[in-house]
Amino acid sequence: MRIVQLSDTAVVGAPVVAKFSDLAVQVPDAWARVFADASLSTESSSYAEASFELPGGVYHEVVGCVRAVGGLQIPRGFAAAVVPAGRYAHVQFAGAEENIADGFRDIYDWAAENGIELGGRKLDVGYRRDGGASVHDLYIDVVEVSGQA
Repeated sequence: MRIVQLSDTAVVGAPVVAKFSDLAVQVPDAWARVFADASLSTESSSYAEASFELPGGVYHEVVGCVRAVGGLQIPRGFAAAVVPAGRYAHVQFAGAEENIADGFRDIYDWAAENGIELGGRKLDVGYRRDGGASVHDLYIDVVEVSGQA
């Protein structure tokens, strides 16, 4: 676990805006849309989920391909989310995809132990088109560091 400097990162794909309890249904549906669209489903693509916490327990997420921020091309019916450059708590997660929440929970626990205030932006890079296992890079934005990280 460490703090890293992340550059602007764009995710182009299917948007989801939902309460946390509804994400378990809506996010897989969004991934199905992404993988069914040839313009977003190349074998060389890196796939990610960008998540922004909104007021009232609502999340705005975009699942899709990682793209360069400059000159973004967004296919019809899809959206882009830019995770802004800045300091992020980072960990590599090598477990099963259904346990990725555990990786994010580890970041929250580590941050609390080290006096680090985290924000509401998350990035999870490491999804694969074939659904196979892979290492995921998990990031949560850092708001303030008051302890020793």
